[in-house]
Amino acid sequence: MKIIVSGTLQRFTNYQREHVCDASTLRSGLENLVERHPDLAPVLWDRSGQLRGAHCIYVNDEQVAHGDIDVSVADDDRVEIITAIAGG
Repeated sequence: MKIIVSGTLQRFTNYQREHVCDASTLRSGLENLVERHPDLAPVLWDRSGQLRGAHCIYVNDEQVAHGDIDVSVADDDRVEIITAIAGG
């Protein structure tokens, strides 16, 4: 699968936007990405190892339900991580 990291997360991936991961589930692909970029771990995962609420995940332009990151993915799937930004 190809994982596309949004602008705010790119600083934790050496400003690399696209990442190719060999994984059979969305979770394992995200874990693979974090293995390559450990600084991303506390930003992506909460203390219990769940995806933080600020991130929306899309597989082939369809949003994945927040607690459902164990879905199967194929080699040619495109995964996008989009992070909500708050401020004032």
